[in-house]
Amino acid sequence: MFTFIHDLTAKQRILIVAGVAGAILAALGTWWYISAHQAPPAKPHVAPVVKKAIPPKPRVVVAALVNPLTGLSPVPKGPVIAVKIDDTAPGRPSAGLDRADVIYIEEAEGGGSRMLAVFASAKPQVEAVRSVRASDP
Repeated sequence: MFTFIHDLTAKQRILIVAGVAGAILAALGTWWYISAHQAPPAKPHVAPVVKKAIPPKPRVVVAALVNPLTGLSPVPKGPVIAVKIDDTAPGRPSAGLDRADVIYIEEAEGGGSRMLAVFASAKPQVEAVRSVRASDP
């Protein structure tokens, strides 16, 4: 295959081997120089993962229906009735006040007091009822 090599002198053979070795060394040196002076490969940009907070589901609170005057069950049916009741010694004992949902005590003329009993849950018979005045709230 390489029969021409036998026709060369020793000096020519040394020059060919030195040239091939030099070419190999030059190629290796170039490869080393390029690889040493290259910028490092850029890292791929990875977007940060942002997890959205899932708001908790609102709790559904079912409020029991209650009497708006007392806050107790059951809800009253029918009309709400307010009755003025005498709160003086001659008007006592009063009857039916124990069944009132709310009782207001207000100052009356002459320094006395009257009661305003509000009935929604029960409609008992009430005694010592006073007349309503135009100035009453």
